Amino acid sequence: MFVIVPVLAAGVEEPPISGSGVVELPELEAPAEDPPELEPPAEDPPELEPPAEDPPELEPPAEDPPELEPPTEDPPELEVADVEPPVLDAGLEDPPI
Repeated sequence: MFVIVPVLAAGVEEPPISGSGVVELPELEAPAEDPPELEPPAEDPPELEPPAEDPPELEPPAEDPPELEPPTEDPPELEVADVEPPVLDAGLEDPPI
């Protein structure tokens, strides 16, 4: 079950309720004065000054890295051995006929 409770803003009077179920709302009043317009700042913001010293430049490395040389010998060829795979025996025998 839900209960609806009307909440009124501070300083607002409850509108009168007529018997026909129509709620009459009070008319809103316009503000007496227009809001003041925002004025631009009198002074320009100070400009950022460049740094006093230039950042140090990166120096190249003293020596060039050694270049990789190709291998002088070919790698040995791998040989495939003629080996039969082992027979796995789980201890099972053929069933008698």
